[in-house]
Amino acid sequence: MSEKLFVLPFVVLLLSACSVSPVSVDPKASFALNVVKAARMDHRLKDKLLPKDTVSSFTDSAGFGLAYAASGYTTSLPGFNPTEVIGLNFAAWLLAPKPPSARNSVIAWMPDSLAAGGAEDNLADILLEGASQGVAALGYTAKKSIAGGGTDKSGVGVYLLGPEGSLCEENKNGYSGCWTNFVIRDAKQKDQTPEIAGFNGGSWFFDPKASNYSRFGFPKKNAGLNELEILVAVSQFLPQWVYFYVAPRKINLGHEQPVKAPLIVNQAQVHYFITTE
Repeated sequence: MSEKLFVLPFVVLLLSACSVSPVSVDPKASFALNVVKAARMDHRLKDKLLPKDTVSSFTDSAGFGLAYAASGYTTSLPGFNPTEVIGLNFAAWLLAPKPPSARNSVIAWMPDSLAAGGAEDNLADILLEGASQGVAALGYTAKKSIAGGGTDKSGVGVYLLGPEGSLCEENKNGYSGCWTNFVIRDAKQKDQTPEIAGFNGGSWFFDPKASNYSRFGFPKKNAGLNELEILVAVSQFLPQWVYFYVAPRKINLGHEQPVKAPLIVNQAQVHYFITTE
């Protein structure tokens, strides 16, 4: 009996040593890579090293210029020839991506203090309000939508209503063909939170690796809207701990102009999987 009691503390220590510790920010990695590492979904995702002067040549603070370049849409980059931008087409390393890096997702760590009453419904409220404000900031009228006739917050969205003759012209039913939506799935409570989330303590984690995961979406047929611009506008009104992961070829910069590179959108900034020399 005494021998068993003697061994037990060592077993406890061993289990403690094997527990998963919160992820610290890697100063050598990009912001985007730090986010997916914290979410432990960085399989097949890595940084691309680019010359600093090449990246800094694109002065668009939201990163749209770099998005066009990385996707090969050189006609939208006056002053740059194909030879100059070819180095920016850095999506080629992502060969045959598989979930979760091949699908759009919402990554979030909600502080315990904000999860009272249900982390899932509360995140839905945050996304719905942020989307409404973001759509309005782009000059549209926002019309909120909640699944189940307004009772099921596992699916929420916002319609973009524009003036007559516009891409998002309001129809006779009060809607349009332009919208963004969010699917909210179960969160897992965590005792510790990754450093990238910007706060300490416990949180509720919306895991992008789960088979049933939280995500955002747009209409299947893009009428010409810049969906990246919409995401950036929405993210401006969201807390630091909410991130949009954009998978290659899953959103568009315009009609038949998919964003070919993976990226993270957070608080009105576009973050790429790149580091500079």
